[in-house]
Amino acid sequence: MKFAIASALLMTAFTTSANADALHGLSGSWTGSGKVLVEPLGRIPVKCTMNVDQTGPQTAMTGTCRYGILKKSFGMKLAADGTAVRGEYDGARTGVANLQGNKSADRVVLDIGWAAPVNGDRTARLTVVRQGPNQFMQTVGDRVDGKDVTTSSFTFRRM
Repeated sequence: MKFAIASALLMTAFTTSANADALHGLSGSWTGSGKVLVEPLGRIPVKCTMNVDQTGPQTAMTGTCRYGILKKSFGMKLAADGTAVRGEYDGARTGVANLQGNKSADRVVLDIGWAAPVNGDRTARLTVVRQGPNQFMQTVGDRVDGKDVTTSSFTFRRM
């Protein structure tokens, strides 16, 4: 089951810098809900909670996602250098995933490098869009059966 993708989706690419940007000020507790594409079930509802700690350009995130009685923990560490963002996500069923991309005033876009194939390849794209100080949207897009598909979509709110 691709429930690990659900938590990867949560890779809520958190970064910060000395300059205010889309993801500045994320420290604290968050709750989110959304849908994850899980074959052969289709899109399933998932709920998540997480804590974010930021120190300078470093961001650490830990959390848990739930679907029914299933529960998956995850963790992510990212570092920003100007607009560049790099890091790792721990919680995917394939092993630790590498993350790299860029941030701008309202979003972060990260390429995901899975440790082993997911949906037939080792890449996907995570996009986080800030919607004010207390909410953001996060999506993961991947190529599935030759088509670009949103494999997860979440809205997170500050608790």
